[in-house]
Parts: sequence; structure tokens; C-alpha cells
Amino acid sequence: MLSSLINSIYNFVILIDKEYKFAYLNHVQPGLKKEKLIGTTCLIGMPDKEKERLKNIYNDVFKTGKSIITQTESVIDEKGTIGWYEIGVSPLKMKNKPIEYLVISSMDITQRKAIEKENIRLQKELEDYSNKQRHLISTQAISVSKKNYALIKLLNNTKNQKFLTAREQEVLKYVEAGFTSKEIAKKLNISVKTVSNHRLNMNKKISQLKLEKNI
Repeated sequence: MLSSLINSIYNFVILIDKEYKFAYLNHVQPGLKKEKLIGTTCLIGMPDKEKERLKNIYNDVFKTGKSIITQTESVIDEKGTIGWYEIGVSPLKMKNKPIEYLVISSMDITQRKAIEKENIRLQKELEDYSNKQRHLISTQAISVSKKNYALIKLLNNTKNQKFLTAREQEVLKYVEAGFTSKEIAKKLNISVKTVSNHRLNMNKKISQLKLEKNI
């Protein structure tokens, strides 16, 4: 019955006794009457695992006199839609008397759960994207480093300078500085195709010098 109450309303307050029977409830599912529910167990219709879990919670509150807040998942319509509820279980204390009843209140947190789930999904998506970008940047950096290695090696070897034209040496210096072909073309006021041709020629010369051809 407690599951029926959870399924049918957004907020409710009930009292149960030590046998888990309804002593009071402020709402009922349409078609039911409060009078017929009073005195019946609130655990009817629940899966055994959930039933035992709630019994343990209720017994603990009866024993300790301390309130407990828990969350429970429930099917809220015939389509199988899942709803989430935050359940507060508190002892009804009477002065100089043992605890005979528990006050159980519920608040619908389905929307909050949906937001939490979406936040987790977005966070994971962001982390995955960030990892992919870092990997891409790292890969590109390694690629650029390998591309420039042979030319830089050629530049630093003064005895190889005679194999390069003056323009090729200019291009090579910009390559060493990390400029792209498009940026080099702009710096030297020449076309990108011309820069590419210079790099192609330098590749051939590198090959002739038996250096690593990786530009």
C-alpha cells in the first residue's frame, strides 16, 4: 500500500505502528478510501527486497529514536515510468512514553534525479571530449615535431647549407620556428604552393643526405 501511495501523489504523510500498519494517512490513491486502509500493512505489494529494506529502516528508527532520510525508486504509471522519492522516517515521540508510531513523509525528487543523471552524462561527455582533444593536440605536436626534425637537423649542420638556396634557407628558418606553410607564405610574400615546392625540394635534398625524411 505504501507503494501505491508513493505512486499516486507527489507528497504524503502517514503514520505507521510497530506492525507497519497504517494509523493515519493524508492522501490515498484515487478509488481507495482512507478508512479501508487504516489498520492494513503499508508493505503490501512491495518486492521482498524492498520490503526487507524498509523494515530494517523502520525498526532502526523505533529502536534508536533517530530520524532517517532515504530515497526510493518506484514505477509511477502503467507505462513503467520510473519516479524517485525522498522518504523521511521520524519517530512520533510522546513524553515519558515509548515510541509507538513513525511519521513517514515523502517528497517527489524525480526531476532532481533526472537533472543529476543529465549532469553526470554531460560531465562524462565533457571529459571524453577533453581527453580526445588532448590526445589530438599531443598527436599533432608529435607530428609537427617529426616533420620539422629533418629540416632543423639540416639547418643546424652548417656543412649542409650549400645544398639549400637562399629562399629555402628562409623557409627552413620559419619551419624551425614552428610556422605553418600558410604562415610562411604570408611572411615571405609568396604563395603557399611555392612554399610547398620549397619543402618538397628540401625533402629530396634530405633524402640525398640520408637524413630522416619526415616533413
